[in-house]
Amino acid sequence: MVYLQDVDDANMAPATINEAALRQPYKIRPYDNLTIKVNVNEESTIDFLNQNLSSVSSGESDLFFKGYTVDDSGNVDLPLLGSINVQGLTTEQIKDSLDAKYADHYNQVTTTVKLSNFRVTMLGEFMQPGVHYVFEEKLTLLQAVGMAGGMTEFANATRVKILRETESGKIKKAYLNLGSTDVLESEYFFLRPNDVVYIEPYKAKGFQVNAATLSLALTAVSLVTVMANLAVTLMNTNNNNQPE
Repeated sequence: MVYLQDVDDANMAPATINEAALRQPYKIRPYDNLTIKVNVNEESTIDFLNQNLSSVSSGESDLFFKGYTVDDSGNVDLPLLGSINVQGLTTEQIKDSLDAKYADHYNQVTTTVKLSNFRVTMLGEFMQPGVHYVFEEKLTLLQAVGMAGGMTEFANATRVKILRETESGKIKKAYLNLGSTDVLESEYFFLRPNDVVYIEPYKAKGFQVNAATLSLALTAVSLVTVMANLAVTLMNTNNNNQPE
């Protein structure tokens, strides 16, 4: 598959990225998971404020269990501060809010806030389909395809379906053509947490699979026929060699 194949290398103009989508940060929703670290110049206080991060993380599941899950009301329960509403805020806005709140208790305090459940689901004609976790602030569709090992030879890259849940809970879908530079201008070029990307196969795949199955079946039938003919030949040979 050749991506963005309508690009003329000899007369290539700068590609146009959807700037609005690039600048639009993700806003936290209920059931998101946040990694929050508080930095302050008191070691004992650091241990208290970051008690859920006291051990080294060994995988995505640890990030979930050691993070702060946003409840269905949009709140997280933090040490010292208690319940804080974060729904509808970006991670940067949450950081600024926590910096201000903790500054009422400590000098020279800063926080780090990251979304720890940024994942995309890659389905269909990918070499490595499945759920892939993202540890970056931004992820493009092409990067996600790379994470999934690229597409199979049967992938219909001109019709890539993306499913996205809106802030209101509705599911939106879009179809993108990875063979065209128009994909760069789509609001779906930058993936969002929990997006689902599906690449359907060309119809030719079904034909080739069926043809291979038919070929295998015919081979088996041919083998059975040969063995049956051989058995009949041996029986006739034995009968002819018996004394009258």
